[in-house]
Amino acid sequence: MRVYKDRGTKIGALVSKSSVTDPSNPTVIGTLLTKEIKKAKGLFVSNNYAYIIGEGLTIVDVSNPASPQVVGRLVGTKAIAIYVSGSYAYLAGKGLIVVYVSNPSNPQVVGNLMTKEIKKAKALYISGDYAYIAGKGLAVVDVSDSTTPRTKDLLPIQKPSKVWGGGGFVYVVDKTGKLTVVDVSMCQ
Repeated sequence: MRVYKDRGTKIGALVSKSSVTDPSNPTVIGTLLTKEIKKAKGLFVSNNYAYIIGEGLTIVDVSNPASPQVVGRLVGTKAIAIYVSGSYAYLAGKGLIVVYVSNPSNPQVVGNLMTKEIKKAKALYISGDYAYIAGKGLAVVDVSDSTTPRTKDLLPIQKPSKVWGGGGFVYVVDKTGKLTVVDVSMCQ
């Protein structure tokens, strides 16, 4: 098992790939220091890549644990949350941005959605053809066509701050500390 971490520093950010094969003695395997991820807001690891939201989107190849390498960047994207599914990275913050990442060295924005409900999105979760976005309520967005995501529904959950899912359910935590469980099995 491996753990991925990010830590801010004054001159950049350190991404460490650590081994915890012995939980009582974890060891740092490799590091990467770069200013683009200094103020990292979101991190998602998929396959051999770490996708980091900081000053834009930075894609790091972590296939060689001793030497993580930046392989791609996308500047100008303002986001605070990221989820990667298949060949797409979904970024939430000022709306939803869909980025094609099949070629990690050349990420391309292919779609976006800006509505008042997700204008200040805080978190997102992707399952199948749907994005569940914590904004002004829980927005259910159809992303089956990545170039034109569209809102399907808005659940009236007050001040959602985190969202995750699994097993046909989406779990939402709001700023009051309430956990809401939503059955999305029919959306799969």
